[in-house]
Amino acid sequence: MFKVCIVGRPNVGKSTLFNRLVGKKKAFVDKEPGITRDRNYGEVIWGKSSFTLIDTGGIADEKTDIAEKIREQVDFAIKEADFCLFLLDGKEGILPSDIEILNSLRKREKEPLLVVNKMDKTPYKESDLADFYKLGLSLIPISSEHGINVDELLDEIINRQQTIDNSLQTTEVEGINIAIIGRPNVGKSSLLNLITKKQRAIVLPIPGTTRDSIDEAFTFKDRKFTLVDTAGIRKKISSRIEAGYVASAKRCIKKANIVWLLIDGVEGLTSQEKRLIEEIEREFVPYLILVNKWDLVKGDKNDYRAYILQSLPFLDSPNILFTSCITRVGIKTLLNETYRLSESLNLSVKTSLLNKAISQFKEERPKIYYATQTSLSPPTFTLFVNNPSFSNEIWIKRIKRFLRKKLNISIPINLLIKKA
Repeated sequence: MFKVCIVGRPNVGKSTLFNRLVGKKKAFVDKEPGITRDRNYGEVIWGKSSFTLIDTGGIADEKTDIAEKIREQVDFAIKEADFCLFLLDGKEGILPSDIEILNSLRKREKEPLLVVNKMDKTPYKESDLADFYKLGLSLIPISSEHGINVDELLDEIINRQQTIDNSLQTTEVEGINIAIIGRPNVGKSSLLNLITKKQRAIVLPIPGTTRDSIDEAFTFKDRKFTLVDTAGIRKKISSRIEAGYVASAKRCIKKANIVWLLIDGVEGLTSQEKRLIEEIEREFVPYLILVNKWDLVKGDKNDYRAYILQSLPFLDSPNILFTSCITRVGIKTLLNETYRLSESLNLSVKTSLLNKAISQFKEERPKIYYATQTSLSPPTFTLFVNNPSFSNEIWIKRIKRFLRKKLNISIPINLLIKKA
């Protein structure tokens, strides 16, 4: 698909424009500069045409590790894109850092479309745009916040799409969605980069590096998967910005087909992981618990598995794997287990087999007369009983565990209890 990236210095409105064109709040936006760090992708549909839009972090003059990593991500986006939207702040005018960015684009033979943002008052005066015209580029003044001239911008993008010979053949991001969740700095972005074989997400030993959710596709055994790296979910929310990231990560759980929950093998389980698992189980999403950084752990896998099971007694039969992004331990097993779970997503159990299993359940309160599967994804079984009031939470967990074992079900199941 044709790709367009938005570049510019911090706080010129790149993410606001991205959300406006994509049509939803996919990128987190705040007045604080430097919010976007990794590349963020979205599909834009305009008339009968469509293209992929890439949001990037602001290119700053700072000489910090995070600023350097952001510049690397911007470089990836520029190389990948068919052309760029160079966004400037119409209120602040042209700054020296804007000239540096433009010169860098021209060195890459990427002649951008100049987009002057924050032009909130119409009609414009030619004098308002005089300095921008001196840059010698095609220019469109807009207000991404208020939608002014956005239609004209989209028309110009489509015109360029039709005239540029797009030789890039890319894989559409589709397939089974896998959400990677966990506390900050447990290795989520490292795992995404390793699986997809791309430096798709910034990796630094600083908690909270990933902010927006990041999507990247890969194929395993001829099946397409989409990995979604999420912001680290903390126990304490230190700011409204971080609260936004956490809310985004929880939304990813709701949309996921499979979840990878990462645990720092050195630090062990915390109460936060327990809450995350409860969140996943409420959504009936199949999940794998990944004890990551296993290369740094001095211990036995069986002992560690027993420790997790003892700490999480409410789990039916958790799938616990041990991984390391440094030594690649457990990565092949992780992919195979994920594929196995994906094959079970639309599990269908014959009514005869379900009732045969139910007949072997020995408890009589409540008495189960009949059972049938009434929904897929998650597999939902309706049990018809003599007295639904007897079916307390402990009983439901017990029969779920029984059915999963008897029917060899590896994914969460839902039960509905009705009076016969």
